[in-house]
Amino acid sequence: MVLRAKYSTLTVTKQKMIESTKNQKAARIRRQRGYQWEDTIVKRFNSADNWQAFRLGSPSIALPDVLAVNTNNSTIFTIEAKSGTSTSLPVPADQIERCLSWIKTFDIYKKRNVLLAFKFLSK
Repeated sequence: MVLRAKYSTLTVTKQKMIESTKNQKAARIRRQRGYQWEDTIVKRFNSADNWQAFRLGSPSIALPDVLAVNTNNSTIFTIEAKSGTSTSLPVPADQIERCLSWIKTFDIYKKRNVLLAFKFLSK
């Protein structure tokens, strides 16, 4: 009787480990999709005349995902990029506020906007 109790505990623990591994894999895939979308945005801006775009770092740093600048037109965009397989992609309010605070910092530019870039993927 005692052996069965230990055995079932072992099974539950093993299932939790498998679920945890699946969750970690899903999180990694989501991050990779986000990085790929950001990279695509940067490449599109950089291929356009007079534009320079940069990815600004990891999500743990309080920065927008992408910064795009056109000095000839005195334009700057902070971009928050979202990608996913669902039909809606939420944008946390703090991320929008972070983009707005960055835009306000660069008052030398005449045109300053926050862009939300969505990419909806099919499953």
